Amino acid sequence: MDAKVAKLTLLPNAKLQIVIGADSVIRVWQAAGAPPIELGFSDLELLQAFSQGLIPNIKEGLQRYLDGKNLPEAEREHYTTLAKRLNRQRRFDAIDRSNPAQRALLPAPRPNPNASFDATIPDGPLKLLTPCAFFLHEGKFATISHNGISLPPITIEEILALSQLATHHTVEEALQAHREARGNHALDKAQFLAMIKPFIAHRYIVPLTQRKNRSGAELFGLVLSGNSSDLARDMFRRHAKVQDDAEQEREQRTGKHRVKVIPVAFDVCPPLALGSIVAYAKVHEEGALEEFYNFRTDWIWDDDRLAGFTKEPAIYLFSNYLWSHAQSVEASERIKALSPNSITIHGGPDTPKYEEDQHRHFANHPHIDITIQGEGEVVCAEVLSKLRTVIGDPQPDFSVLDGIPGVTYRTPTGIVRNEKQGRISDLSVLPSAYLTGLFDTYYGLDDLFLIMETNRGCPYGCTFCDWGSATASKIRNFDIDRVMAELEWAATTEVATITLADANFGIFPRDVDIARKAAQLKIATGFPRGFGGNFAKNSVKYLKDIIDVLAEGNILTLGTLSLQSMDENTLDVINRANIKTEKYDALAVEMRNSGLPLTIELMMGLPGSTLASFCNDLQQCIDRELSTRVNLTTLLVNSPMNEPAYLEKHKIKTLIPVAPGKQAVLASTATYTEDDLATMTRLKQAYTLFENFGVLRTITRFVRQETAVSEMEFYHKLLEDAADDKRWPMLFVLNHYVSSLMAPPVSWYLVMEEMGRYLQEEYGMEDSPALRSILAAQLASIPAHDRALPETVNLECDVVAWHAAMIEEKASGNRQGWGDVTPRLSSYGPGTLTVDDPFGITASSVGISRDLNSFGISWELESPLHRARVDLA
Repeated sequence: MDAKVAKLTLLPNAKLQIVIGADSVIRVWQAAGAPPIELGFSDLELLQAFSQGLIPNIKEGLQRYLDGKNLPEAEREHYTTLAKRLNRQRRFDAIDRSNPAQRALLPAPRPNPNASFDATIPDGPLKLLTPCAFFLHEGKFATISHNGISLPPITIEEILALSQLATHHTVEEALQAHREARGNHALDKAQFLAMIKPFIAHRYIVPLTQRKNRSGAELFGLVLSGNSSDLARDMFRRHAKVQDDAEQEREQRTGKHRVKVIPVAFDVCPPLALGSIVAYAKVHEEGALEEFYNFRTDWIWDDDRLAGFTKEPAIYLFSNYLWSHAQSVEASERIKALSPNSITIHGGPDTPKYEEDQHRHFANHPHIDITIQGEGEVVCAEVLSKLRTVIGDPQPDFSVLDGIPGVTYRTPTGIVRNEKQGRISDLSVLPSAYLTGLFDTYYGLDDLFLIMETNRGCPYGCTFCDWGSATASKIRNFDIDRVMAELEWAATTEVATITLADANFGIFPRDVDIARKAAQLKIATGFPRGFGGNFAKNSVKYLKDIIDVLAEGNILTLGTLSLQSMDENTLDVINRANIKTEKYDALAVEMRNSGLPLTIELMMGLPGSTLASFCNDLQQCIDRELSTRVNLTTLLVNSPMNEPAYLEKHKIKTLIPVAPGKQAVLASTATYTEDDLATMTRLKQAYTLFENFGVLRTITRFVRQETAVSEMEFYHKLLEDAADDKRWPMLFVLNHYVSSLMAPPVSWYLVMEEMGRYLQEEYGMEDSPALRSILAAQLASIPAHDRALPETVNLECDVVAWHAAMIEEKASGNRQGWGDVTPRLSSYGPGTLTVDDPFGITASSVGISRDLNSFGISWELESPLHRARVDLA
């Protein structure tokens, strides 16, 4: 063997980060979508051996190590597989340990000989804040604080003991759980207390507190974690018992048994579509249906109720959306397996309407009996009326539905498609599910989200869209008194936020009155705390007044302007016309001045778009300092885009076929390739993290002024350069791993230190006061669990004043040339930046999900640099 090769030893590098999760499980930090790697004691011991240089290579060195363990073959295979997997992921580097220049695999912490690691252990419950990430260094697990201070490294037993504090919130409980897991190898109490003191001193472990009034960030984090679903399900189980008892009493009193009509829904918020269908059915034919049917109000599906429901034939109602359709199909199949004589009725915008799709849908899902296309209230009531004669029959004859418009049903010889139905011209015939008491069961559920309609229809016919199957139709308004009464119901029910299902809120003058009512209720009752929706697409005539009344009422609105693209060719292909740019520029300024967030909604991969046009769309949003929600272009089953002729004309291909609950994302069209889409996807992910969450936004404005390199050009080059993980390990981790856990990669300090070196080497910048100031300001703006806030950072150059001058110049209309006019950062004298976190951004959004950004949540702490953002406080 070559002597040089023999000297090389595999050592863990910065890409091998070990993370304690909220469930106390220790894992390898993986890229988004990659299979998890959970680590037990022996796995950690193997990684420890690598970090001690005991395993020089995978082939002979690993085998010698495993030989010394005298392991069973299955365990030996497990450790071999783990080591090879991590090596394929380039988590180890081959290093000549005798060469000091090669030994520094891990980024260095900030020297601080005066750092204190002693702390008084607080009384009461404690919590380890997670995710908590570590490097492996010389056999121990090392972490570094937000400001670059290295905590004392810990052993395997210590990290196993520490992990217990994520789920066991007293010293005694955590220590007991550790002892149960590790037996005689466990730490004793003195060792445990000594180990946790540095983590308490640097705020990795904090007293466990329960906040009664959650901020917006905390609320959305709770929703995404799934806790509110559990609370709602428990409440509806109690309500189901009340329904059962009431129906039993009615049956004993009247001697009449009623067939159950059971809505099947899965979301925490009240299911508006199913509620509206039931509300109308109960008044149809002057209440005749309610004499025959027992309309259940179990608005959250509970698998535990399935056996009881299927003891006798019933009718099940499904309103299918892209995000719920797979669950609907699964529940429908199980229902029919247990109760073949029950009847399933499916509707909603993800239920197919095109003939070929319908035939395929019924063939693939034999448990589906009936589908309804279009608005469901009146048609479903007519269907229920006809089904009274056949419900309970061994093989119900659905020909009784012949002639009801908008209905497709199954027969022994195939499906029958009735003619299309028209729109409901007079919406006043539809009772409100809120005002008729159908959703009163939600009283008492904290932090409730609500969907409301003030109108139906959309006058536009964008090819990608199927807005409630009501595109390219005249807008029909619900009665204003009904809308106001529903807002009052929401306030009485203490609804956290209302989302309007209108396609174009702000298109009518009465929309100002609706917004004013919501604001007045917020002032009078404290609810709703949030109110918003999709603003009108090509008119801002009434939006200024709407924004003003919401701002005056201190009610949150996350305004969404659905532009989808700003490229003229793309807009032409998708049959869309946006408002003129000067109009939404004025709207953006108005929102910013009112302290309210405005989000631009774009679509990635539209027919007619290109990689260049997509980058330009994102750059235009950056130039306007607007948050951007980028949606993948999905082929919706009932959209005009799914028409065969359109598919063929634009050479549309999808990653997967259109199917219930499956996102048939466009993979390529006549104007972009699959490789183009892959690049767009990487840029989208970078944009979300760097721009929307704010991780690099302030830095990129500085780079633009200093180098004339646009932000999107910078992000694109960074993605390419950071692929060199040996040269830029922390930037590689930033690009590939951070978005999976949405947490600091051990420490943001290390990222900013490497970013400073990157800007010097790749862009020729000097290690100047301006560069040090922008890096310090960016570091100060990003949350981390171990920070003590508020914090004031001294800067060599006044980044706050420079940033304000940049924003002012952009707002004046000079969105691209601002760098030539605004004084350079180096011309500013010293300044300070104060950051705080009054709304719990850190506690709620670090380690949760990048999906928080869909709710308008970013990572930016409260400071003069942050954008307007969502909060419900």
